[in-house]
Amino acid sequence: MASLTVSSPTSATAVINIDPAAATGARTIALTTGTTVNTRANGFTVTAGTPVLLSASPNSGQQGQQNLSVALAGQLTNWIQGTTTASFGAGITVASLTVTSPASATAVINIDPGAATGARTITLTTGANVDTLINGFTVTSAGVTETESVAFSVLNEAGLTGTPAEPETVLFSVLNSRLHLLSGCRPPAGLSTLAPKASIFSSCAKTGTFPLR
Repeated sequence: MASLTVSSPTSATAVINIDPAAATGARTIALTTGTTVNTRANGFTVTAGTPVLLSASPNSGQQGQQNLSVALAGQLTNWIQGTTTASFGAGITVASLTVTSPASATAVINIDPGAATGARTITLTTGANVDTLINGFTVTSAGVTETESVAFSVLNEAGLTGTPAEPETVLFSVLNSRLHLLSGCRPPAGLSTLAPKASIFSSCAKTGTFPLR
């Protein structure tokens, strides 16, 4: 019992917590005051609780991520190895689901590179029982994965000779985001080509004197 508040000799309020594993059925309520014990047989009944899919960890993954293990935890669930199936929504394939107890399982998932970003509902189905976790998993962006063109302003070639020139707009190709390389702009001395592309953009934009490759 969490607490018992007596408001008069004949009235009181009890705050209770029911264990998720508590057996269903009737209970006898007993109030003891010194040597006096007041009881009411079958005064309280524990009923079957509602199964709940509580959490997923990790609860996010990038576009294109493969063989990501996600631990799933439930309460009052009845998951069964070989019977329970899992779904993570559009663009995500469940490669395997291993149930370790009626309330715990691990899913190995593959996220399609073209999967839309955003939240997904996780669903575990065991026969007629369906346990869901709304917005339980989120697909995040993998960043730039293919060559793209970005409009950018730099000084034209005349700027290299010291002759003032108006900025002109050119297109730069941004390579894989993991490399952060630009094929259209030469980074200034001391700036690594592995620096974030935003840094290279900024350096080129400020001076505008780096020649095109």
